[in-house]
Order: sequence, then C-alpha cells, then structure tokens
Amino acid sequence: MPNAATNQFGRVSDFTLLEASNQETFVRHCERASQADLNGPVEELIREAQERQTRVVFVLMPLPPKHLRMFYETGAWDEYQRHVEGLLAKHGVAFLDASRWFPQPERFGDALHLNEEGAKEFSRRLGELCGNLLQPNSCGK
Repeated sequence: MPNAATNQFGRVSDFTLLEASNQETFVRHCERASQADLNGPVEELIREAQERQTRVVFVLMPLPPKHLRMFYETGAWDEYQRHVEGLLAKHGVAFLDASRWFPQPERFGDALHLNEEGAKEFSRRLGELCGNLLQPNSCGK
C-alpha cells in the first residue's frame, strides 16, 4: 500500500470523503435542510446546557478558502445559515460565524481541520471575542 498523509485526526484523504461531490449536490442538501427543525440530539444538548444555566454558543468553524468558494458562497447556503440562526435564536442560543476567519489555505491541515498553528490562532481569537462566557451577550457579536 502506498503511504498516505496523516494528521492527528487520521488519514488526510478521508476528510475529503465528507465533502459533497459537487456544488449542485451541496445546494440540494442545503435546500432540504432549510426546511428541517433542529435534530433531537442538538435540542437535547441545548436543553441540558440551559438546565445547568450554561450559555450555549454554536460556532461555524473556519473553512478552507476552496470550500468557501466551492460550496458556501451560494444562496442556498445563505438561506440555510439564516434558517439555523433563527432556530437557535428561538432557543436563546448564540451563533458565531468563524467560517471566514482564515483566508490562508496553509492554516488548514486537511479538507476540514485547522492545523496546529491555525488552531492556536482560532482559540486565541475565540477567547478574545467571547471573553467570559458567563457574561450575557459576550460572544457571537
């Protein structure tokens, strides 16, 4: 077997398999998802966190520039993102879009994950933005 590139998450090529095969497939998925409610496990996570008086913030993680161009710069994605933000708002949950924080492809270690340098920078920026998550409205603006 030929050597395959790996990182701490496994074989780098495996994460490409999680991508839609093309923009049309991705758009169709977004259109269907824009009609759906939050799934049960997500609602349960929110409920349990709020029962414990924990602030919930959903973060759209940084995406490689190639992914942004190919999939996320579409009207279907914009509609889906607004849909999700609206569903989360009904539950009093903040939404933070960090998808465009890293326009440099070298900050990513594979098709989905930041590399170590990118992860450190992401954590620093998220920490600065959110500060103390116990304070109301401290994150997601």
